[in-house]
Amino acid sequence: MADELKDKVVAALKKHQATPKRTRKAATATVQSISGNGNIQAGGDVNINTKKTERVVVHPGPQHISEEYAFKLFELVKKACEIECVAGADMAKCRQKWWGKFKRRYRVASYKMIPRELGDDAVLYMQQEVAKLRPKLRRRDNEAWRRSLYKGLWARARQLGMDKPAVYALCTEKIGKTVTSLTALGERDLQKLYGIIISR
Repeated sequence: MADELKDKVVAALKKHQATPKRTRKAATATVQSISGNGNIQAGGDVNINTKKTERVVVHPGPQHISEEYAFKLFELVKKACEIECVAGADMAKCRQKWWGKFKRRYRVASYKMIPRELGDDAVLYMQQEVAKLRPKLRRRDNEAWRRSLYKGLWARARQLGMDKPAVYALCTEKIGKTVTSLTALGERDLQKLYGIIISR
């Protein structure tokens, strides 16, 4: 009886060892190819979230600033953003900041909706803001800082009807330096001359 039981156990063990173990299938590589424009290729579960941004189209009327004023403001904001980017700021954040200032200052949804009678005020405001930013350039990009002063100085001189000899004569009179080019002026003298001409 004991021998029979022993034989059954041995037979069961042999049978168990003879049964092949299940093995995992090796992962097979999936080969995909795609052609076209704007296609997405993926394997497995994919969740594609496409975010659509709707832009509000503004149609200003005759009661709003003209395209000429809008362009001036656009260029001034661009200049302010460029100065801040040279100083280390992020361009997208700068744009958002400056356009946000316009919206808050004039209580409008878009700078193009600024009332016509406030066009000069808006341009003057932005010119002053750009002027406040210029010192940020002085150490980071001195050449760009000097160029911005030259540009502003000559633009104001043209408004005043001053030609180059008149500006150089003013430099001799007010600063005590005789020059044939503003590039010969040091930083302090250039800034001083800029202040004199801008304030006229």
